[in-house]
Amino acid sequence: MHRLSVPVADGALALVAGTAALLGTPHAARLQDETGPGRGGYALVALAAGSLALRRRAPGPALAVCGAAVAAYLASGAPFGPVLVLLAVSVGSAALHLPPRAAVAWPASVLVGATLVSLPGVDGNPLWALWMVLPWAAATAWRARRDVTRRQREEELRRSAYEERLRLAQEIHDSVGHGLAVIAMQAGVALHVLDRRPEDVRRSLVAIRDTSRASLDGLRGTLQALGLPEGADGPPLAPVPGVEQVERLVEGVRAGGLEVALRVEPDVREVPEPVGQAVYRIVQEALTNVVRHAQAGRAEVTLGLDAGELLVVVSDDGRGASSAEGQGLGLPGMHARAAALGGELSAGPSPSGGFRVAARLPLPARVP
Repeated sequence: MHRLSVPVADGALALVAGTAALLGTPHAARLQDETGPGRGGYALVALAAGSLALRRRAPGPALAVCGAAVAAYLASGAPFGPVLVLLAVSVGSAALHLPPRAAVAWPASVLVGATLVSLPGVDGNPLWALWMVLPWAAATAWRARRDVTRRQREEELRRSAYEERLRLAQEIHDSVGHGLAVIAMQAGVALHVLDRRPEDVRRSLVAIRDTSRASLDGLRGTLQALGLPEGADGPPLAPVPGVEQVERLVEGVRAGGLEVALRVEPDVREVPEPVGQAVYRIVQEALTNVVRHAQAGRAEVTLGLDAGELLVVVSDDGRGASSAEGQGLGLPGMHARAAALGGELSAGPSPSGGFRVAARLPLPARVP
């Protein structure tokens, strides 16, 4: 919907308010058994209304002009009338659009000036001040509420932006971090067997190549999702990883020389996409920590069901607590993924030795 510009909108308001005030002034005079204000009085009403055209662009001077016009109108002996409504609008506009201190100073100056000048109907009659005090109080209260709402909205936007940056950082950390850990492991294996078993070097280099490609595809997909506007064309994104890709993930770690046992119950493969993605990322990060920190010879990944929850357990026979050395985005990210689905995750040394990561993720009830 097209909105009018400030000058046009305020000019229209001044025109409508001025017309109504000019038409209503003689009726107000008759109700008070008074005569009309005369041509000079009507000119002052028109001047007060015309000042409203500047109520947002120059609210202070507009209030000064309106206040002076109303004071001159009353000084001429004209009766109370719609001109006071124009003053109320001008006071409210000043309270809304001036800086906080000026929003108090300008209306107060007009009020004090009108009080000090002996005006017919005003001198000794405090009720007339309500035409200034009430609109000022109402506008100030509305402005305070508006400012609170704006600050809350800005805070929500900042929090949403922060959460989105954190989510993207977590995605890049999980995909690229795992790939780099596997590449480092494969490169170490290649250097270790370079002189004794040169034929094994080729297998490690192939694994490095495949892992690099997979990591680059994941990074490209994340960056493309971040950079392309909605509906824009681009190369296809890599599929969202899920439970089905866990086996391939484990095979990549095995290729680096770490023995990894995988146990997956059949029904686990039929889970909602958000749960499957969380399973994949938790297993990925847990195996990355094993490769980077545990100095383990064997790891085990178990995916099972228990009382409507999906259980994810990754354990190793490494150094135990030292497996948690990566205190960057890894463990907090796994906790956050589980919590986002209403689940929970624990990570710590296993009683039998090594390190153990265990997550319980609730599953939606299945319709029979």
